Amino acid sequence: MVIVNVWHTKQLDYVLAFPQAPAETELFMAIPKGIRVQGGNSKDHVLKIHRNINGQKSAGRIWNKYLVNKLINEVGFTQSKIDECVFYKGNAIYVLYTDDSILAGPDEKELENIMEDIEKAGLDIT
Repeated sequence: MVIVNVWHTKQLDYVLAFPQAPAETELFMAIPKGIRVQGGNSKDHVLKIHRNINGQKSAGRIWNKYLVNKLINEVGFTQSKIDECVFYKGNAIYVLYTDDSILAGPDEKELENIMEDIEKAGLDIT
């Protein structure tokens, strides 16, 4: 589609994607070896997790739910009814795969504006 229509493309990657989303439930973890706790034994303390972390069974689902909400409600995309990983805004098409995505459209300036909107929504991209 991009080649046939001679469209511009932008490849986006979300920096530390999973931790950009907040944790859905209260999560705690043991203090890693080598970290010292002032005034106590590290085995007597835990760390509270505030952000979504890779390695949880639900990490991918939490990230996707968070990202889709941001893209639709803050950036202004419309999600495809056929493929939930495809979004539309203006003349641009956005295709998502976990934390990588491609933005394509006939107007390069429109793509740059959309990338700015994504960053304004608080999403860290490269």
